[in-house]
Amino acid sequence: MAKEVDKLDLVLEILVTSGIVFFIPQSPADCYQLVHDYLVGFIRQQRGAELLAELERERQQRQEAQAK
Repeated sequence: MAKEVDKLDLVLEILVTSGIVFFIPQSPADCYQLVHDYLVGFIRQQRGAELLAELERERQQRQEAQAK
């Protein structure tokens, strides 16, 4: 599971560095927001609810790992 969290962190870092996603530091958990709204439709069309559910699971796992 730690390996999957590392992969997600790497993907998020790449997205933030490329300017596609904006990093919003918050407590207790950091947030990310798409910079370009037109990407939302494309992402939903490609993987829709599956991708969003996967991201939510990863976020929850990361929060649990940080809490420990």
